[in-house]
Amino acid sequence: MYFDAAAFCGHWPYYYVRNGELEQMLERYYAAGIESGLMSCLDAVFYQDPWEADKELVARLAGTNWRAAMSVNPMMPWAKQLLLQGKDAGVGAVRLYPCVHDYDEDDPRVVELCRLAGELELPVIITTRMEDRRMCYLHMQRDPDMGRICRLAQQCEHTRFLVSNCVAAETKLLLPLPENLWLDTAGIRTDFFLETQQDVPLERFLFGSFAPLQCINSSVCLIPESMKQQLMQDNAQNFFEK
Repeated sequence: MYFDAAAFCGHWPYYYVRNGELEQMLERYYAAGIESGLMSCLDAVFYQDPWEADKELVARLAGTNWRAAMSVNPMMPWAKQLLLQGKDAGVGAVRLYPCVHDYDEDDPRVVELCRLAGELELPVIITTRMEDRRMCYLHMQRDPDMGRICRLAQQCEHTRFLVSNCVAAETKLLLPLPENLWLDTAGIRTDFFLETQQDVPLERFLFGSFAPLQCINSSVCLIPESMKQQLMQDNAQNFFEK
């Protein structure tokens, strides 16, 4: 059963997303052979109270092999309460958006929230970007700071982190890779795995399509056939068992 660690549904405010509703996205994933994963709601990224969107996502995913990755802004005073709500509701992970919400990845409030997530056994996904910087024209995204991401992981040793949608050159800035940090394949292009096996172990990657902002089928096609079992299934199982 193939697993997608970076799946989305909903609406994107800067351009029209075709067939982005949850049922439409699940149909597209199943057609691509992906039957489980972590789903995030694009609408929640921009809500003052993201739980208004995420609680509906949790309810609609009930009875499926998918779990919600809830959106949290650690700068909000109710962030910890939101995290506890999500845990009680059955979310599978927490997704942070420093690129959109504009804060340092190792801000003390982020560290505090991520430590709580570790206590609740919820992985934390650090979203490095939502789209190519060249496509931003109304809201300029904040560039990721890989050094701060590493320091965050080191300060929260009991929390599992997944760095999402970084480009190939940025992976080298995460080395040596903290033991509690993984990466997804969103944003990574052809031949990357063959070129970087010496630097980043294959077992530290999870498949991530970042659809519908990226193409599901293209994301799957970029994974070599010999690596699909490990990247799209085995590694996810190991990640959640840690």
